[in-house]
Amino acid sequence: MINLRPPTSPAVNPGSSHRFRQQRQVGLLLLGTGALYTALYSSNRLPTRWTCPLLALTGLPCPTCGLTRSLAATWRGDWVKAVQFHVFGPPLFTIGLAIGLVWLAELWRQRSLLPWRSLVRHSWLPLLVVLLLYYSTRLWWSWQAGLWPPPWAIAPL
Repeated sequence: MINLRPPTSPAVNPGSSHRFRQQRQVGLLLLGTGALYTALYSSNRLPTRWTCPLLALTGLPCPTCGLTRSLAATWRGDWVKAVQFHVFGPPLFTIGLAIGLVWLAELWRQRSLLPWRSLVRHSWLPLLVVLLLYYSTRLWWSWQAGLWPPPWAIAPL
């Protein structure tokens, strides 16, 4: 059976340091800020919406173009539209929610529950490769569908 009470003695648990708590609190603050931005974006309560600088400069969407709209659609529960905007939106939303819950549990228990350094060290490169493959596929499909040639592709130079 799982003991949900926090440990009574910090000397028994080396993970209860001030730095540990501060890292989790900052992480929760960042996740909460992202969640708040997504909620405001999905409800159209933001005064202005950001434009992708790469798209504005080159006419090419960046690898994360559509991700904010996908997260907002996921927030509203519109999973089909979320996947249409960006396929990584629903998984990123779910992972963010799970990480937030784990960090809350870690703050409560005052110890790390997962090997975070090992997870990050072994997962960032495969995730980057998958994102770039998805991005390349999106660009190719858009080109084949005739949705764009970017301005630089039809420039007279």
